[in-house]
Amino acid sequence: MLNRKKLNEEKKELGRHKKIFMPMRLQPPHKCHIELICDACRIADEITILLFNSDIIDIRNPFTGDEREEMLKYSLDIEKISNYRIVKMPYFEDNKDRFDFVFDNNLIDDDTVVLSGDAFVINAFSEIGYKVLVPTDVMSSFCPDVSGSRLREMIAQGNEQWKEHAAIGTITFYEKFNMRERIKRVCGY
Repeated sequence: MLNRKKLNEEKKELGRHKKIFMPMRLQPPHKCHIELICDACRIADEITILLFNSDIIDIRNPFTGDEREEMLKYSLDIEKISNYRIVKMPYFEDNKDRFDFVFDNNLIDDDTVVLSGDAFVINAFSEIGYKVLVPTDVMSSFCPDVSGSRLREMIAQGNEQWKEHAAIGTITFYEKFNMRERIKRVCGY
């Protein structure tokens, strides 16, 4: 399990939320993703994790939605987190189609807070009246700046330090998903 510090006074003031909506790619899941989801689950009754681009494989998305879901669930099970659901969203070229998917599938409502570090998501949901939190609002400890892109690069290059940053589910399914070879082939490393 991740080593956690107590929430500081500023974060305690956030209070409890009924629902948190977290749009994410998780290509692949890393420790900061897991810590963020775990901390969000501790301050909300229900978390909805939206996995973007669940139906495509390309340079930025080398893992399928099912594979990412499997890695994520494994990692969250280890953390004993259960108050979440995962929804996979196919790739949409148009932002309107993305929003239609979210609203047509009732993924958010008036009781939902959006949690994201993505500037587009933050601005888009703020503009239509949703309360938006950023990762530093909810995380109980510092998380090193490691992106999925950097993690994929380290895996492709055979840099064993990737294991220090990867979620346990990513490490566990490394062989099953033939990660190094797939990332090298799909992402062009």
